[in-house]
Amino acid sequence: MNQMIDNVARPIQEVTAVMNEMTEGNMHVAVSGTYKGEFGVLSHAVNHLAQRLLAVGVRLLEDGKDKESGIGQNPQIVLSAAGSDKY
Repeated sequence: MNQMIDNVARPIQEVTAVMNEMTEGNMHVAVSGTYKGEFGVLSHAVNHLAQRLLAVGVRLLEDGKDKESGIGQNPQIVLSAAGSDKY
């Protein structure tokens, strides 16, 4: 019974930890466990989301360097979205 509970709790805990990191601006995180079924689908979706958000942050940074728009004018916000707190 404990093994079954661990099999359910472990992926939920890992996904929660990764999502918490992402909310703090760290897009260089990933669910590293190998899960089957719906937990596998969920972990893949979270990892894909982190990759896409990182790509969007980098693209916004690049666009802000090339244009005189408001986007990219605050490098702290853009780089935070890209997973870095340094600029």
